[in-house]
Amino acid sequence: MVSTGQAAGMLEENATPTLIGEAYGIKSKQLQYREFHYYSRSGEEHRVVYKDPDDQVIAEKTLRYTDALSEPAVEQKNTLCGEYIKVNQFENGDRLRIVYRSEKGKRTREKAINRPDNLVIDAGFNFHVRTKWDELVAGKTVKFNYLAPSRSRTYAFKAEATECQREGEVNCFAIAPDVWYLNIALDPILLTYSADSHELLAFSGLGNIADKNCDYMAVDIQYRYPKQTL
Repeated sequence: MVSTGQAAGMLEENATPTLIGEAYGIKSKQLQYREFHYYSRSGEEHRVVYKDPDDQVIAEKTLRYTDALSEPAVEQKNTLCGEYIKVNQFENGDRLRIVYRSEKGKRTREKAINRPDNLVIDAGFNFHVRTKWDELVAGKTVKFNYLAPSRSRTYAFKAEATECQREGEVNCFAIAPDVWYLNIALDPILLTYSADSHELLAFSGLGNIADKNCDYMAVDIQYRYPKQTL
């Protein structure tokens, strides 16, 4: 398995991001940050750099897809408030190790939990949607367990096709908690994909980047795919 430090070095060799996202506040409509996604040539390592409108780095994340694509190992550092997240699986694959700090100066806690079936971690939701594409476009509900590192536990979620607000050849899906008490408190996350390439084009909802007050930002993210020079 490649360490986080090694992964960052590997990914720096490819200076052109595979994917760029621009995140706007859902209420303010103002640009909050940009995210730049870099993948290693093997596709196993994925690094994301988040920058504010002044081009200052506000967060960095490394994902390692060495297990199921929907269950990457994750390490994320947020410089705005000092949040830290690290998630990986034990060697036998039946347990998850979660390390979490809510903000700078707070105690870092570590917890091991049982790994549930149909698990989705962080950006693994994108692979999960594509894996279940035919079921979703056919109108079926896809259920899974989503990891919330800040709570050190998983929650039951569901994904369903929904009406698109964007014109063109696109498919849209809504992701929401599959338990009533969370469904009341959280708005669904809305995802827009290209109908042909199945590439993610837009994300709308509560993101995974915290502001300087350590509150997760509700954002509309528009994605584009720069041409790669390999």
